[in-house]
Amino acid sequence: MTPEVCTVTIGGSPWPEALPVTGASVPGGLLAAAVVLIAGGVLFLLAVRRARQRGSAEATGDVPRALTVLVLVVGLGLGMQAMVAPSATAAAPVLDYDEGCTLITVDGIDMPPATDLLPGDTTTVLTAEVTNLFEETIEVSAVAILPESADETAPFALSTLVGHHAQPLLLAPGQVTTVSVALTFPTGAGNEVQEAGAPLVLTITGAQV
Repeated sequence: MTPEVCTVTIGGSPWPEALPVTGASVPGGLLAAAVVLIAGGVLFLLAVRRARQRGSAEATGDVPRALTVLVLVVGLGLGMQAMVAPSATAAAPVLDYDEGCTLITVDGIDMPPATDLLPGDTTTVLTAEVTNLFEETIEVSAVAILPESADETAPFALSTLVGHHAQPLLLAPGQVTTVSVALTFPTGAGNEVQEAGAPLVLTITGAQV
């Protein structure tokens, strides 16, 4: 008798930009916001110095006016920073069971927000809980891939763990384990992968032993 095999796929093409935004370079908007904030601070200090040097009643209004300008500049800078901040929101993952799959169930899918990934960093980009629905022990394995068409993500490396152990993992009846996918940004990658995004496909397999 052929052992039963059950396959569940998470992700696929309907799940765009599953990878985190890299931090290989400083976005232009953030640089502009920093320049605005620095300029505002310089203007404020110059106004205060001018008021102290004049030391007259005529100059007493310079400091309040400078404070008003500084508040406006800070607000402008923070607004610009918020406009260019990367979004950590991703589309809901697509869960696909193969026909007649009764060995396992997959739920608790989570994709932790991951932004500003720098060369050499490793971060968890997906976790999912797998439950053995079968009356006997089964073997669980998993593999995550990036589509071959996503050339800009070539420097990224994926690693998949089942229950924080080497694969495959034996799962007793009713037992639950966690499958996790970690992504590593190699140190040799450059700014060409800035803000890279691509579908991420995770396939989990449960098989009778």
